[in-house]
Amino acid sequence: MTADFSTAELSDRLAAIDAPGKEAEATGDARSVLAGAETVVSATYRSQYLHHAQLEPPSALARFNADGSLDLWMPNQSPEMFRTEIAAEHGLDEAQIRIHSPLLGGFFGRHFLSKGAGAYHQAIYLARATGRPVKMIWSREEEFLRDGMRPIAAVRMRGALDAEGFPLALELVLAGEGAGEARRGHDPGKVDYQAVEGLTDKPYAIPNVRIAQNYVESPNIIAPWRSVGHSANDFFYEAALDELAEAGGKDPYELRLHLLRGNGRMTALLEAAGELSGGWKRGPFTAPDGSRRARGVSAAAIRAFSPRARSWRGW
Repeated sequence: MTADFSTAELSDRLAAIDAPGKEAEATGDARSVLAGAETVVSATYRSQYLHHAQLEPPSALARFNADGSLDLWMPNQSPEMFRTEIAAEHGLDEAQIRIHSPLLGGFFGRHFLSKGAGAYHQAIYLARATGRPVKMIWSREEEFLRDGMRPIAAVRMRGALDAEGFPLALELVLAGEGAGEARRGHDPGKVDYQAVEGLTDKPYAIPNVRIAQNYVESPNIIAPWRSVGHSANDFFYEAALDELAEAGGKDPYELRLHLLRGNGRMTALLEAAGELSGGWKRGPFTAPDGSRRARGVSAAAIRAFSPRARSWRGW
């Protein structure tokens, strides 16, 4: 990146993008409904770069053997992926590389393959140059300089309400780069599902929905971060529902139950959360200890492990 790079300026540039984007999901005709609606709610949400800040710093131990093979001890979350990349970088056959995977010190996506974000290449180059095993451990300062961070993004939201105050249409358009395309390369013909997950495949019964992405390459190294796209996008979607509930004069908990009708599993989950928390109270209300309190509510779901998997997990 340039010496005068500013995350604030990048965030402002992403938030200012007003193009329709490439569609990731479309149900009904959200744009037409929004164009003709009497009540339209709009907002822009932003996420920032975040470091993983895991307990264990990046490290690697590389040893070349007499037969030219390489033994490499390194924290990783996908040894096959790293073996392929190391073979190409260092002129080796994959069969010559043995990767030993120790227990991880809490990585949450930090040690998937992110170019330039690991200590292993340094250890390999030094081991080959010296003819001796080399152990490399990054300092905390080096880690924070080279960590593959959570992507920065901005999401423009527009929602339409019907005459009774219920959501009739919802459009969410993300500007930014997904962690998947940052690693594999951007495909202009596709939307990276990791960029929009948490916005797509929602269980709510809104008749007209449009989710899209405007691709903007990140100047920093980015990588999967804990729940990947869900870490920010679920918050954006649920914030949009809260704003639609407010504009429509609806209780946010009751609105979610209404939109989850027909989805027994998510309805049971939301009702159980309300009951276990002592019963839904939006607030402000006075608690038994005399303090004034208020509560928020959100419901999120993920298709387990794959964009094609059909099993739902909620929280």
